[in-house]
Formats: sequence, structure tokens, C-alpha cells
Amino acid sequence: MELNFKDKSIKKYFEENKSQVDKIKEVEKEEFLSQMKEDKEILVSSNPLNLDYLEEIDKNIVKEKTQKKIPKTNKEVTPKLDYAVSSDNLSTSQLNRIESKQNAILEILECMPVPTVSQVKLNEIKEEELDCFALNLKLFSSKLIILSSDFKNKNIKEILENLKDISESLISNSFYSFTKETSIIKKTIKKLDSFGVSNSNVNKHLDEVVEILNNMNNASKLNYFEQSIFYSTLFLDKGYTLNAITLLNEATGIYIIESTKKMSSKILKYTSLIGEQHDIKLNSQVKDFFINLFLEDKKTNQLVFFPHHKVVKDIDIEIKDKLKRINQTWSNKGDDGLFKKYAYIITMVRKIRNKLAHVNMDVDFKSLENQIRVLNEDFKYLTIQKNILKR
Repeated sequence: MELNFKDKSIKKYFEENKSQVDKIKEVEKEEFLSQMKEDKEILVSSNPLNLDYLEEIDKNIVKEKTQKKIPKTNKEVTPKLDYAVSSDNLSTSQLNRIESKQNAILEILECMPVPTVSQVKLNEIKEEELDCFALNLKLFSSKLIILSSDFKNKNIKEILENLKDISESLISNSFYSFTKETSIIKKTIKKLDSFGVSNSNVNKHLDEVVEILNNMNNASKLNYFEQSIFYSTLFLDKGYTLNAITLLNEATGIYIIESTKKMSSKILKYTSLIGEQHDIKLNSQVKDFFINLFLEDKKTNQLVFFPHHKVVKDIDIEIKDKLKRINQTWSNKGDDGLFKKYAYIITMVRKIRNKLAHVNMDVDFKSLENQIRVLNEDFKYLTIQKNILKR
């Protein structure tokens, strides 16, 4: 054990009597510390431990020494060391307490993993990389895109590669993978939560991205129809007008299909069967059915719910009758015109979607975005808040 000294005479003595000091070191659990003359420093191990109770021990020793009369001589007194612990020294129990606490802390430090060179390099991030990382995070939070994932730092690279995969799924309107138990959304949130740097710009955009991903993760627990509404709103906020109107166009049909399935076991059976075989055609057909019934008031023989209506013509009639009864119930409650309003939304969404999909150069995108936003809010009101097709 290496000792620290303020008193030069003590230091000199220890240097001249090294063999005797070595014997003292071997005494079990008695790391001999003493305080000499007027010096108030306690000699302790060179291990830089800040023990709170050392100060109290020091005060007690000083108190004991002041109660004794120490003879004054002109000759420098060389302290005599003995193996036994005198009243001027720390007691055995006090020394053992110090040693025990030091050993406990050293054991903890020894158990802590020492990072390898590769791990240090992994966590070493240059300022330029942080700036590029912040830019990519900003792009994702504002436009749902990633500029580049080519980074030397492995942590940053993995995060941006995940965000790039999420971005590609979003832009292609493919959200099924987000609903899985081990989805890439959850994995990325976990990585982002464990990533931290002392850079306020990076941390600001990290928080923005985590908020978006948390909202997406919550949306993955909703049914398909409600997910379409969530992503339609998200795309509107990020400026993806065509994606937003495409999702809204599908959602208007999905709501009718999912609601009619609950009308009877027979309707559920045929709707599920035909939905699997002709999902796109069924979605378009049910919207025509609803528009013809409540907006244009066409006759029964012109109403076709299923694409192959000749096989299930009686179900078309059953659905028509049930929808009319639900509409009448709302009218009796003072909410007349809800079904007509919904049919109008279907028509307008279709019209805007076709206009955007066919590259109309005369389109005023700002005006269209405002129209879509209004239609989206009305759609959410009728389907989620009011749930007009609920029996």
C-alpha cells in the first residue's frame, strides 16, 4: 500500500525503515495509520476514496491528543512504530471498517466491464457525423424520409437504416409489418431511447422522431379502418397529398364493408369470402351502392353491393333494407342527413383522388390540401365519433 505524507520526518523514517513498514503491511486487516504532532491529516491508502466518516475519526483523535500533555523538546522527535495499536492510533475496528468499505468499492469497480478499443470507436462520434445525423432526423420528422444511412458509427447507422425501412413502407402505403409483435417500429424506438449525446440539436430531433414512432406504434393496435385514418392524417401533415387521399378513398369503403359484416352471419360469410377474392372491386362496389342509395336515390334493381351480385342478390336487398332502417333511426333522433353527408364525402374523395392520380397540371395543391383536410375531419367525425353505421 502506498502512503501519503505531509510530515517530512515521517516520510524520512518510513524510507529508512522500509523492512519494518513491510512487516506492518502484513498484519491482517491493520493498515496502520497515525497522526503525528500538530499535523491533522490522517494517513490513508492512495486509493482516492472519499469516506464521510474519516473526518469524524480525525476529530476524535485530535480531541484525545489535546487531553494528553506532550513533552516539548528542542530535538526532533522520531515517532516509534509498534505493531500494537495505541490510543493515539485508529482502533482496529475503525481500520477494519475503512478496509472493508474500500474492498467493497474495489470489488464493484472490478466487476464493471472495461470497454474494448472497438467499443470506444463505436461510441466515438465526430461533430460532422452528429450534424448529418441531426439533418436526417429532421428530414424524417418533417417529411418521413432519410437522406443517407452511410455512417461510420454503428449505432447511428443502425438507427438510420431502420428509419429508412420505415420510410419506404410508409411511402408505399404498406403498414402491415408495423402491427407485428417484433415490428421495426418497436425496435427503432428502443434504439432511439438508448441513444444519447450532449448535442441539443440532435436530441431535439430525436424527441420528434420518437413521438412520431410512438404514435405509429399506438396506431398499429387499431383496426385497419382506423389505421387508414391515422396514416391519412399523418400524410396530410407531412405534405403527401396523394398518399393521404388514396388512404382516405380506401377507408370510406372499408368502413362500410366492416360495418355491414356485423349485420348478420350470412352477410359476414359472403362479405369475407368476396373480400378475399375481389378486395379492390368490392371496395369500389360498396361505395357505389351507398352513393346510389343515399345520394342519388336509385331504385333497388340498380343497387349492387357485391361484384358477383347474381349469386348473392338477396343479400344485396337485405343490406339495403338494414342500412335504410339505421338511417331512419338517426333521423328519428334528430340527426337527419348523416348518410347523405357520408355519400357526399365518398364522391368528393373519389373526385380529388382521380384528379391527383392523373397528373392534372392545373391543380391548386394548396386548395386541394385544404379540401382533403376538411373531408378527412368530417369522415372521422361520422365514422369514429358518431359511428353512423352502428346498428
